Amino acid sequence: MAEAANEVIRFAFEDLSLRRLNIEAFVENEASNNLIKKLGFVFEGTQIQGNRSRATNKVHDAHQYRMLREEWKHQEG
Repeated sequence: MAEAANEVIRFAFEDLSLRRLNIEAFVENEASNNLIKKLGFVFEGTQIQGNRSRATNKVHDAHQYRMLREEWKHQEG
């Protein structure tokens, strides 16, 4: 999964010339939050009751993350 996500990030910054990516994950979804951090995204905060699950119709808090092009370039070193 990380390999595919890294290719999407590369495509976004190099091919699409985006300057910023945003991603979020439900607070209780530890696996997704860990992967997001492993990819190099920076935690920006928690959105309270910001999302409703389509599967369960429950409302969830979500962690918000960002990655700037400059941060990605620094990671790629």
